[in-house]
Amino acid sequence: MYADLDFPAMATRIRLTILVSGQPEANRLGALLGRVFEEADRRFNAARSDSEISRIRRGELSEQDASEEIQRVLDRCRLVFAMTDGAFTVRTPEGDLDVAGVAKGWALKRASEWLLEHQYSDWRLAADGDVLTSGQGPGGDWQVEIHDRSDNSITTLAVNGHALATTGPGSGIIRASAGATPYEAGAATVVGPCIDIADALATGSWALGRAAISVLDRVPEYHLMMVTDEGVQFSHGFPRETLMPA
Repeated sequence: MYADLDFPAMATRIRLTILVSGQPEANRLGALLGRVFEEADRRFNAARSDSEISRIRRGELSEQDASEEIQRVLDRCRLVFAMTDGAFTVRTPEGDLDVAGVAKGWALKRASEWLLEHQYSDWRLAADGDVLTSGQGPGGDWQVEIHDRSDNSITTLAVNGHALATTGPGSGIIRASAGATPYEAGAATVVGPCIDIADALATGSWALGRAAISVLDRVPEYHLMMVTDEGVQFSHGFPRETLMPA
């Protein structure tokens, strides 16, 4: 059976659809994987006063003395800052440290590693605009449905073998379901091998606007689709063979 599990973390809801032997296994899995997301939340959620990021922002902990997990996420943030010519940044306009653009994807990445280590092969993780999959879904390939601003279906993207992240205006860009996930016009969608990098690149691409296409053309392994009122644009190498007509 496919079970649907839901975890509060990183100021959002992380949803997992996974093939398990039955409800008892789903309950055990939910408890175990919940610890993975709780640890990520404890480190990276700036809305929590006791999180490691909050301690750094208050000056109680230096970035240099932070945990290895924080250091790795900061390194990823700096990498994407360079990739996007500074469009993606780890600082708020007030100068506070903000790693949310990578941390959510990092939490999904760690959860996916846990699932694979424990021999789970058919699942989908989704959080806001991020989707990470393995194996097959209830109806075959995992799919994401792409919509325009008026909620008209443009195309469907088969995401097997890709991490996919989107950033766009407003909230509720993703409506996670077993079959498809819609996007609003003006969204930047990035596919690539690592969900945390894809997430941050999508954020940077949306900030860059039209210039994002040429920037992502220079980034190996990560590819961009921009859905706007003017139509759909792609960077070089986007896996268009995974697109299906609406």
